[in-house]
Amino acid sequence: MPPIHSIGFHYSKWESNTSAARILDYNEKFEVAKIPVDVFWMDIPHTDGNRYFTFNRWTFSEKDLENMKHTIDQSNRRLVVITDPHIK
Repeated sequence: MPPIHSIGFHYSKWESNTSAARILDYNEKFEVAKIPVDVFWMDIPHTDGNRYFTFNRWTFSEKDLENMKHTIDQSNRRLVVITDPHIK
């Protein structure tokens, strides 16, 4: 069986200026508007120079990442980080 959140409401948007603060802002806005969302997706721009399995240190500091993870978890939501490795 798939995890229950995988069949829920997902929010995914490619944006070149994504950040932990922006994800938290979306989380708050969905909460206030009472729009159901179970999973937030972050596309490649969250990375450090498009290097896979990294985070941009300026927009996702360690403190910001910890705060974002904690807040998303407290909201009973999930966060999916997209990786798109181009393996040759």
